[in-house]
Amino acid sequence: MRKRLCTLLLAVLVLLTALPWAAADDSTPPSWITNGTSADDVAQDRDDGEEDEEAEAEDSGSQSIPAENPSGSALITDSHVAYLTGSGGLFRPQDNLTRAEAAQIFLRLLKQTVPVTIHYTDVPAGDMGVGGREIGYLFGQYRRLKGVWENGVLTGKGFSYGGSLTRPEATGYGAMYYLQEVLKHEGEDIKGKTIACAGFGNVTWGICKKALHLGAKVVTLSGPDGYIYDEEGVSSSQEKVDYLLEMRNSGRNRVQDYADKFGVPFYPGEKPWGVKVDVVMPSAMQNDVHMEHAKQIVANGVKYYIEVANMPTTNDALFYLMEQPGVIVAPSKAVNAGGVGVSALEMSQNSERLVWTAEEVDAQLHKMMENIHRVSMEAAEEYGLGYNLVAGANLAGFKKVAEAMMEQGVF
Repeated sequence: MRKRLCTLLLAVLVLLTALPWAAADDSTPPSWITNGTSADDVAQDRDDGEEDEEAEAEDSGSQSIPAENPSGSALITDSHVAYLTGSGGLFRPQDNLTRAEAAQIFLRLLKQTVPVTIHYTDVPAGDMGVGGREIGYLFGQYRRLKGVWENGVLTGKGFSYGGSLTRPEATGYGAMYYLQEVLKHEGEDIKGKTIACAGFGNVTWGICKKALHLGAKVVTLSGPDGYIYDEEGVSSSQEKVDYLLEMRNSGRNRVQDYADKFGVPFYPGEKPWGVKVDVVMPSAMQNDVHMEHAKQIVANGVKYYIEVANMPTTNDALFYLMEQPGVIVAPSKAVNAGGVGVSALEMSQNSERLVWTAEEVDAQLHKMMENIHRVSMEAAEEYGLGYNLVAGANLAGFKKVAEAMMEQGVF
């Protein structure tokens, strides 16, 4: 019986870190998590594992929603996938599991649900709520089960055991490179462009970091408490960009901290999509931009709507934006491909037993995003759709899969 390893591992991680039982030091997971593990087994060596572990979520500036315990032990059935996974921003780890607890729980779950014969069938990577710490735990238990060193089976690993430089920034870097290609197509330069972003996790941090180098100006960040507006630009100094890491690692999940430190306006309970900018880049979570926000964006004369988070726009809002003359919409499936692209580069380095420099990884990422934009543009033009990047990305992806199936006789 073949299970999707990626969905399983990420789902288990997010569930474990979101449930109420993880909130208190004197509590232990219920039996449907531990499959019969005793409280002593789970909590052993707790004192030895209390050192701080920094969780590197793909984006931590999103609303946390408490989970309810699913009934029974059917953790890996298809019906739980949407409920458990973190890409939609449903959960955010609160750093409550110690290393000892995670090791005990993951080992028991993986032993009973993951065939140890799986080899590169699926390659899990980080996402919202699953960062470097969690990937490390999963990789450690995978090695424990297999008894071999196969560090290409997970990506987003720590640099000390096979990770790649630039992987944490990759999604944000790639989004900025894609934006550059869109602007080139329109005969414009990225330098001086104002950008509205959301969140303040890895993706938005990567955008701000690359914007600093390219001369663009990110003016908004957001969190569950509201948004900030920095007229000078979050990307105007290395100090400000680096502070995003401090905010994320604090676990406070408050964007107001940025406003307090740098003396910029904070708007509690609001989203940043009414700010007048050149480019809107929703970069935090799913369904963040609704119809009312789309109308604000159009009213402000925004020309470039570049999705970065997974499906950050509701369907009605997306269709509305695409219908507006003069508005260019770029889809997240193309724009945020830099993250998984650098995961593939991480696997290449693992296979070669080499470590690439940050410059080498970044150069490959840049070429990758140029190519993604080009094939999307060409596919749309081939079918008479003009510069429709949403349709182009869908067509280019479909053609690649269909051609491979036909050439292999799998149809």
